[in-house]
Amino acid sequence: MKSLFYSLGFAALLCAQALAAPFQFFPFDSGVGRGKPEWTPDRQAGILKELGYDGIGYNYVSLEKLAAWQKAFDAQGLKIFSIYVASTIGKPPPKLDEALALLKGRGTYVWLNMAMPATDGTTPPTGPNPPRDSLDNEALGIIRNVCAAAKQQGVDVVLYGHKNLYIETAEDCLRLRQKAGCDNLFISMNFCHELAFGNLNRLGEIAKKCAPYLRLVSINGYELANKKILRLDRGDVDVATFLEALKAAGYIGPVGLQCFMVPGDVTENLKADMEAWKKICATVDLTK
Repeated sequence: MKSLFYSLGFAALLCAQALAAPFQFFPFDSGVGRGKPEWTPDRQAGILKELGYDGIGYNYVSLEKLAAWQKAFDAQGLKIFSIYVASTIGKPPPKLDEALALLKGRGTYVWLNMAMPATDGTTPPTGPNPPRDSLDNEALGIIRNVCAAAKQQGVDVVLYGHKNLYIETAEDCLRLRQKAGCDNLFISMNFCHELAFGNLNRLGEIAKKCAPYLRLVSINGYELANKKILRLDRGDVDVATFLEALKAAGYIGPVGLQCFMVPGDVTENLKADMEAWKKICATVDLTK
C-alpha cells in the first residue's frame, strides 16, 4: 500500500509539472531590488522580462503590495511563483485570507517557513542542534491552519527549509508533510540551506526521497568554507550536479534563484545569473 501511495504521489507530481514548461526560472525578490524605492514592481517585471526570467518569488508584505505586484507582472506576461510567508511556533503567521483570494487560480504557492519559539519573548533560539520534532504538534497546528485557509481558494502551500529555523531541510519538510494530512501541502529543497546543514554529499539521495512532494527548489552560487551565498556564476559547489540529481529524481518544476545578501549591482547580477543559468541548462539539458 505504501509503495502504491508513493507511485500515485509521484504520478501526481509529474502531472502537475507537465502543465507548465519544465524548469521555469525565477529570482527571489531579494535580488531584484527588494525595499529600494527605485525598484518598483513595474521596473522589476520589466527587467526580468527583458533578461528572460519567467517571473519572481516575493516576500509577502501586504495585500496592497501583492495586488501591485500582480498587476505589474500580469502586464509583462510573467508569473509570481511564490509568496514567502514567515511564521514562528507560538505566534500565528499574518492573516492571509484576503491575500489567498488574490492568489486563486494563479498557481502561486504560499512558501511557508517556521522559526523556533522565542525563549526571551523576542528572539527565536538558534544553534547547531535545535530539536527537530519536540514541537511538531504546535508546528502542525500552524501548518494545518494555513493549508485550510489556502485550500478554500485552491492554493497550495509549500514548506520552506531554512538552516537554524524549526524547519531546516527538505527532510524536515517531508516529515511534517507526512504528519500534517493536508492534500494541498508540499515541500521544497533549498540548495544553500541543505549545504549549510551539511548535506552536500546527500543531495541526490534527498532529492529522490522528497521527489513525490517537491514543488519548488532554489539554487545559487555558494562558497562552502564560509557558507556564503553568491551569484550563480561564482562559488565552489557544482550547481549543475544538484540539478542533474533533481532531474534524475523526476523533478521538472520551477527553480528559484536565492539572492539573499549577494553583493553587487542588481541588474548586472541578474544578467550574470541568467547567463550562468543558460550554461547550466545546456549542460544538464533542462528543456525536458
